[in-house]
Amino acid sequence: MTPEQTDLLKIKIYQIERAVRNVRLGLESILLEHDYLNKRKVEIKNSLTDLLTSGKSIKQRSVAPFESFYEGLNCSYALEGKDNKVTVVAHGHTVRDSNVDPASTLMLAVVSDKKIPSAWFALELNLEKEKIKEYDSIDFSFSPSFRVPENTKLDNFKVVIRGLRGGNYNDYYSVSFPSLSIPMEFKYSIEQTEFKTIPFEDFDEIKLIIFLPSNLITVYSFILSSFEISGILR
Repeated sequence: MTPEQTDLLKIKIYQIERAVRNVRLGLESILLEHDYLNKRKVEIKNSLTDLLTSGKSIKQRSVAPFESFYEGLNCSYALEGKDNKVTVVAHGHTVRDSNVDPASTLMLAVVSDKKIPSAWFALELNLEKEKIKEYDSIDFSFSPSFRVPENTKLDNFKVVIRGLRGGNYNDYYSVSFPSLSIPMEFKYSIEQTEFKTIPFEDFDEIKLIIFLPSNLITVYSFILSSFEISGILR
């Protein structure tokens, strides 16, 4: 199988995964009609969802630590280690004269300096503080996968909410997920009793950060085919 055929097959897998996911979301929306206090979950707009549902492409390029590659999105990684590098690319998928929604797949190719045990890499999403704090609870759903060398197992990756002010920060609700080679949807919920404990007014910025596996592997790729945030308004 040629590299082009392999990429086409992966795109088809992502499209199937997205179709199955949309069916499940439709069923969940019916159940949510009877949600507590008759409140309905609503989509929370964000840059990552915007990119992955846009059909836009991003030309492959290397990004410096904390450099933005799309509005509201950046990669961060350890400054130590001259060999640390992240390459970003997004492939847009559109079907003319079709009811299929446009979509994009984001890929981060990670090159890690094996000599630096503390090497870390992350995808950061800026959240609008004034909007996000209006919710009683929020849910994240996303479908990642990883491409790794043969016979290699990655550590888990984790997701956190981070509040920042000046050079200080606090992390909230860190959750770990398995690093799988096939796209699978994961959900990450912060319920009302937990969400209201975040002191939003103490921070200038609120981010959702996906910390990638920290294995000392020379090269691996993180692929994201869908991402959504929803919440119940107060």
